Amino acid sequence: MTAVEWPDGSRWTLRHLRLDLNGTRAGTHDGLPAVEEALGVKAVPIGLGAEKEAYVAQLGAETCVAIGNGRNDAARLRRARLGVAALGPEASPVTRRRRPTSSWGTS
Repeated sequence: MTAVEWPDGSRWTLRHLRLDLNGTRAGTHDGLPAVEEALGVKAVPIGLGAEKEAYVAQLGAETCVAIGNGRNDAARLRRARLGVAALGPEASPVTRRRRPTSSWGTS
């Protein structure tokens, strides 16, 4: 569990980090067992799109951070308390759909 205090004085309690690990579903890089051992976490294989969003909801969207880089991540990024779109060629559909709601770091 992590507590985040924002500049506006609000405080969020975050309990879950949901992200994609490339290659784990394909069985490359020794798959999920190697990820679990290396990171000390429980890896949960999830399908695409709606299934990802449903899993964030199941965890408790208000306490979830989601990081993704593709079109099939857009719904879970919106559902999570904090959604982070990783910029890259695959992320462009996510970033084009919705403008950032924060002006932090801009002038």
